[in-house]
Amino acid sequence: MKDWAEGVFSIVQITLQDAGDNCCEVQVNQTEIPEYDSYNKFVHLDNLENGWKGMIFKRIEQVFGYPLKKWFIMEKFLELFSLLWGFGVLG
Repeated sequence: MKDWAEGVFSIVQITLQDAGDNCCEVQVNQTEIPEYDSYNKFVHLDNLENGWKGMIFKRIEQVFGYPLKKWFIMEKFLELFSLLWGFGVLG
């Protein structure tokens, strides 16, 4: 992310699985997300999710014509991450 401090990176794991009926399930797991950016502002997980949707998956849809049918996997991950972070488990 351009607003993160220099040298700060997260780890992204993308898993593709056959979902049948000519569909592919994409699971995105992003970890080691910093709590604050280089401006000392809280990193909002909503912004990360919207970035994945708008900058990656919507562009795939536009270029290749593969519609984004479900987004619940990333939403559930972000809910869990946010909950664990809020309880201090992750940071």
